[in-house]
Amino acid sequence: MKAKALLAAVMASAMAVGMSSTVMAEAQQDLVIMISSPDDTFSEDIENAISEKFGDTYNLIFKAFDTQGVTQAIKTAGVAGEQLDIVQYWPGSMRTLVDAELALPLDDYVDDEWKANFTNEEALNQGTYDGVLYNLPYSTVYPCLAVNTDLTDELGIELPEDGQWTWDEFVDFSKKAQEAGYYGAGIQADLAPWIPRNAIMQVWDNDEELAAWNDGQVSFLDEKIVGAFEMVKDYVEADLLYPGKDACLAQDADSIEAAFANKKIVSMFVVNSQAISILENCGIENYKIMDWPNMGSNPVMPLLGGSSGLFIPSFAKNVDGAVEVLRFLTSSECADIRANTGCVSTVKTENAEVDADLMAELSRSAESIVDHECHHNSSDLDTLINQMPANYIMYGEDSLEEMEEFRLEFIESQE
Repeated sequence: MKAKALLAAVMASAMAVGMSSTVMAEAQQDLVIMISSPDDTFSEDIENAISEKFGDTYNLIFKAFDTQGVTQAIKTAGVAGEQLDIVQYWPGSMRTLVDAELALPLDDYVDDEWKANFTNEEALNQGTYDGVLYNLPYSTVYPCLAVNTDLTDELGIELPEDGQWTWDEFVDFSKKAQEAGYYGAGIQADLAPWIPRNAIMQVWDNDEELAAWNDGQVSFLDEKIVGAFEMVKDYVEADLLYPGKDACLAQDADSIEAAFANKKIVSMFVVNSQAISILENCGIENYKIMDWPNMGSNPVMPLLGGSSGLFIPSFAKNVDGAVEVLRFLTSSECADIRANTGCVSTVKTENAEVDADLMAELSRSAESIVDHECHHNSSDLDTLINQMPANYIMYGEDSLEEMEEFRLEFIESQE
């Protein structure tokens, strides 16, 4: 009898342990997070911070973020019923996802205390559509150029003190570099569409014309738009962009950084929030951050950009966990991590070690950002504009006629 009693006790204990393990396993739900871009040097530190704080609460699954493929990845996950709980995305580019009902409204979760984390609550307007908040920004992002001042000194090139220049001045700068055996600039392939995107925003004479263009009211065959694409084509075909016209639009980030580090190029197109970390990787100590060259006559010099942000897909399977981690990702603790790499934070920092003068250089164009561009009106236009300027160089105005068809479809859908 004693043996039977002992066996029963052991079995009961084993069952209790098994049930306890099952309960713990059930309690630790999956949380799938896609926020880690290889271009952001803070990505690993942010992931580690999430793991340290929430690793015992959730089964954390991190997915890599791909700038070019993220929209399709979101749509595919939504259709396939795959779990995706937090995603990095641009607040100003959410319209397509909002219209497709792929984004979760955040107003019921983001209270006044949470909003107080941001340096300016107006930043939340970027991710607000039809009065509903969908995306929380964590940094201001826009394109600029990093210039190696050792090389400009060698070439006798004097850069404007305020960091502002025109496109003609930039072309002249590049030609002087070319004459001395260097390339004026380099740009990685996935950032190359910046050049025509800025051109077609900056060729307008005033903000009213710009607004009409961005609202889709102006033809892609308008003479100013054709002129903007020709301007970009001329620069590429003049062999001013590393490593020459035949390959300059197909370089990966490592190739451009290597060329800059080895002093083959005098300047490099960069995202402002990534400039410091890239320059450190290149080992370039003497540099100047230059604003995007003004490609038109509008004194406001409108600039593409906005913010990097975070949202929860409408099909998320762990909404409570996503909200909890999203709040952490927009806290000063994570803002400090990002700011220490040069990220221009829209979230208040507490202990970040940043050079105030350098951060001022990296954020001085923020007020020029136009976060709604013409191609945001249509997913088809969005796809095509991100194949420029290569398409225009290969097919000329035929490529613009294709975009014009999609613009007209958009206008018709609004009537």
